Amino acid sequence: MLLCACLGVRAGDRAGGVPYARVLAMSERGRVVLRQMRGGSDLPVITKPAQIKKLNERAQRIFALECAAADLYCLAFAAAEDRRAGALWRGSPFVLRKGGAEA
Repeated sequence: MLLCACLGVRAGDRAGGVPYARVLAMSERGRVVLRQMRGGSDLPVITKPAQIKKLNERAQRIFALECAAADLYCLAFAAAEDRRAGALWRGSPFVLRKGGAEA
């Protein structure tokens, strides 16, 4: 309850199901699947944070709550450079390649 109060979560925020799917990481095969899903998925698939601006008000609110929660979480990091707010707005999915990972 304390986190909900701190983040400003309202009772209606849980209603209506999931407004989008956000990709955190993908392999080369996952890229192919994502291309096939474009336009054919019931949920909007977000690969870049800027895409959220094209979605409805509810989806934007849920993303804003996600961002606020991530910002609150990063305040506990030991290194000062890791405590920067806005990480979800700056991040892109990790692309996993054979032999290693790249951002």
